[in-house]
Amino acid sequence: MSINEPKRGAIFVLPFYNTNRKKAKDGQISSSRSSLRSNRIPYLNWVPDNVRNHFVATSAEFAGTTLFLFFAFSGTQVALLSSSGNAPNVVGTTSDPNQLLFIALSFGFSLAVNAWVFFRISGGLFNPAVTLGMCLVGALPYIRSICLTVAQILGGITAAAICSALFLGPLTVRTNLGGGTSVIQGLFIEMFLTAGLRHFHARSREAQRNFYSPSRDWPFLSSSPNSQVHIL
Repeated sequence: MSINEPKRGAIFVLPFYNTNRKKAKDGQISSSRSSLRSNRIPYLNWVPDNVRNHFVATSAEFAGTTLFLFFAFSGTQVALLSSSGNAPNVVGTTSDPNQLLFIALSFGFSLAVNAWVFFRISGGLFNPAVTLGMCLVGALPYIRSICLTVAQILGGITAAAICSALFLGPLTVRTNLGGGTSVIQGLFIEMFLTAGLRHFHARSREAQRNFYSPSRDWPFLSSSPNSQVHIL
């Protein structure tokens, strides 16, 4: 199918878009004056660039976190509701490996797809712990980190609300300690797993200075440690 090339610099081609670019093509004004400001929505040209950038990144992080957790929660809901019993784990019992693998892959593939879509806009962090780590090492400014953290929390709440409304039965995506695991043990398990996930994100974003880090493929590769974390 033959289609025209999409217009650059605009989300949708509306009647009031690209007016300066058209004039520049006709020779009425110089092409240097034609900029991205001509593609903004009317009456919003007064918004500063930093505010607009924070708004775009926050909106993308909210949408990405919502989609990521919605598909992950949906897979978890289907896996747990289709099992014969949803009783809590007790000491001496084994978990269903098929159920664990289904849940882990749901989180992994959902993260891979959504991180690949949104990582050029907001970074595709989708995790307040990762956002805090990026902020502490100076990779993110504090204002952007606060905006992204709020967006991630709201995205998680939105995804859980959508799953609760769409699927029958109780919401089964709650995190519970396994049989015999104390709160202190769960704290250290979560701490080490989060540290490993954070280390992978930090290493995968350093390809410009280090050939070891696969930053171009990090949205795809990040699904692997994410799946391992959710298996545990």
